[in-house]
Amino acid sequence: MSWFYKNSRYEPSDRPVKFKPLLKLRGISPMPITEVTLMRICGNCNQVIETFTVKKDNLQMFSDATVWCDNCQSDQPEHLDIAGRKDAIKMEQDSYPANLPIIIAP
Repeated sequence: MSWFYKNSRYEPSDRPVKFKPLLKLRGISPMPITEVTLMRICGNCNQVIETFTVKKDNLQMFSDATVWCDNCQSDQPEHLDIAGRKDAIKMEQDSYPANLPIIIAP
């Protein structure tokens, strides 16, 4: 037994220590996210055409494909975006502190 172990205040116990993982306390899932929900959007009018889920391994955000848009009644270039991204950006921007007014002295 080492000197440090004998002189420390640590006392081992017979019973196992029970603790909750930090991730569970914060409400975060310990499993990694393997799938992402994407939205297929019309490149002309920005209407959401389709929502689908893909694995992160197969994720491709850029495409030269065209998609039929019911609003435009024609084939338009498609844009792919992650579902909920704009809402998350808006929530974060709303959490920023307000700017102070600019006062110009005469």
